[in-house]
Amino acid sequence: MKSIEELSKEMALDEFLKYVDDETLCPNNLGLTDDTVNCDDGDTLEICHNCWNTALKGIEFKNNSLELFQKKALPTLIKLQKAEEKYKKLNEDRKKLKDKLKEEMDRYNINKWENDEFSITYIAATERSKLDTKEIKEKFPDVFNICSHLSPVAESIRFKVK
Repeated sequence: MKSIEELSKEMALDEFLKYVDDETLCPNNLGLTDDTVNCDDGDTLEICHNCWNTALKGIEFKNNSLELFQKKALPTLIKLQKAEEKYKKLNEDRKKLKDKLKEEMDRYNINKWENDEFSITYIAATERSKLDTKEIKEKFPDVFNICSHLSPVAESIRFKVK
């Protein structure tokens, strides 16, 4: 039988616990100190798991988080990919419809129109002033530090369809 050191390098914790359940092993079978005070010789799975949890303190097992994520997340990723493709198509269609409305507003010289269901406002092209924060930070670090402030950014994920 392999040692706990060998098994912990080969298996993730969940795999190891399934293995000891299937083989009906106790911690003392692998040279570990178990919780013999509460041991019922394997009659109750819950008590065995408590015994193993005590015996395995400080032992690190193979990390299979990436494998588990890939396995569990794949159906969601496929759905997200399809949703992204639909979103991209809808966004293109939306842009074409807005461009068509803009053309009609230009043709009839309409700047604003609304009814009970819609409101359309023509916004003319303009220029906007932007600061190049990277350049300011390089050239005027004191000004940058005085004038800049941190603002919280919510966590998110970036997903790209290739």
